[in-house]
Amino acid sequence: MDAQPPYDSPYPRPPGAPPPHAPLLAYPMPPPYGQAPPPPPYGPPGAFPAYMAAYPPAYVVPFYRSPPGHHTFEGIRFLRYGTIIMAVFNLFSLISFLVLLAAVDQMQAAISSASFSTLAAAERSLAASIVVTVIAGFFGLIGSIVGLVGFGNAHRGKSEFGPEHKRAVSGAVGLAVVACVVYLLLAIVTISVNAGLETVFAAPEIAELDAAFRELFRALILTSLIAMVGAMAAGFAMAALLPELMTAAGRRLSGAFLGLSLLGPLLNLIMAFALPAMMGPATFGVGGAADAETLRRMLGTLTTAALVPAFANVLTIFALVVYVGMLKAAEQGARNMISSGLFDPDAPRQPAPRAGPMPGAPPPTADGGWPPG
Repeated sequence: MDAQPPYDSPYPRPPGAPPPHAPLLAYPMPPPYGQAPPPPPYGPPGAFPAYMAAYPPAYVVPFYRSPPGHHTFEGIRFLRYGTIIMAVFNLFSLISFLVLLAAVDQMQAAISSASFSTLAAAERSLAASIVVTVIAGFFGLIGSIVGLVGFGNAHRGKSEFGPEHKRAVSGAVGLAVVACVVYLLLAIVTISVNAGLETVFAAPEIAELDAAFRELFRALILTSLIAMVGAMAAGFAMAALLPELMTAAGRRLSGAFLGLSLLGPLLNLIMAFALPAMMGPATFGVGGAADAETLRRMLGTLTTAALVPAFANVLTIFALVVYVGMLKAAEQGARNMISSGLFDPDAPRQPAPRAGPMPGAPPPTADGGWPPG
């Protein structure tokens, strides 16, 4: 073995290798400028080197693509949840009206019998009615928010099922915005009217009760008119949102939904206009017995009139149940469109392709089935 200098490698040089300090000319020189061979032509990449085959391939992040109709189906789902919550809201509102009717009936009995125990029971019923009303308001707020989320998702997916569906969704969202503005106005007017009525009925003189009741009648007419406009905007918005996706069964339900959803507010409006005539003259200040009789008569009329909002709540619950059926028909129609490839919700869905036999399995029988085992 050749002697190695101390700065050299301790390992022997392979045969034919130049000495450790070979002159520069012993190494190959690059070709002169302009005489380099041309690069190889572009083609498919060569095989990976052998040493790279031992390593696993790098992780590739998969590209997620939303399934067809993703936003529309999300909107239908949130609309279904919001509709169910609003049905619960109307159920609690119905219970609140029934408890209020019981309280008014107890007040009427207390005036007739001058019983303080009956009056205390009426106060407890009024407190229970307020509690149930607060619970109903909570459900109404949650249901409205969930329903608006459903409208938002449907608007995001308005281009998923053709131009007709896109136009329908755009118009329905516009009506929904109008309904939100009207109901916000209704809330402001109701709060203002209630504050004014509380001031009037806080400690009125007997002779002032006539004017107080007239103020109550005007407030009922105003709020009923605003509620009727809001119900029309909301009902038409809900009916016009997904008609292009509904099957024939769902489209047949649209008329029933609109009729039920608008009949309740219409009955409330009619009752608000008819209530002053039903009350009769509020002749207070005549005398103790006559004033008590007038107040008892007016409370009895209020009890009868309060049955109309309770019945309107029942109609609204039925309307919301019908709307859930319309949403199911829209979901079915959308799936039919995706399966058939046509913008027709009534197009038959194409059956899923049947899987072939496993490798090595026996061939199918003459009737097209697979042999047992």
